[in-house]
Amino acid sequence: MRGGWGSRSGPVSLSYIDIAAPEVIGERQYQSRETYTVRPRDNILKNLESIYRESYDRARQEGQEPRMVDLENAYMRDQLMLEILLDIRDLFSVAPAAPNASSSALEKLEAIRRLARFK
Repeated sequence: MRGGWGSRSGPVSLSYIDIAAPEVIGERQYQSRETYTVRPRDNILKNLESIYRESYDRARQEGQEPRMVDLENAYMRDQLMLEILLDIRDLFSVAPAAPNASSSALEKLEAIRRLARFK
């Protein structure tokens, strides 16, 4: 099959993201920590591959060449979109190198707007 369905093997470890959300109680500010389990990239891509693989194998057994081509193209498209989304997830999971405590939420939004305008 064309389209890059290679076998990936090996153990995959789970990653965790700590999200610190400040809560204001009275006049004090407390940091609450919530830990979210993030599904590993390889597991997500393997699940996508298995879904398409089953449909592709079924179409091959039934001799549906056009369906096989459609599935292959759909797999490559979905794989690309999913990898982009996973890259975005990975970007947001990285803590900033040097947080600026003096910048307000409006200043941060303005910085994001400027970044988005350049792309």
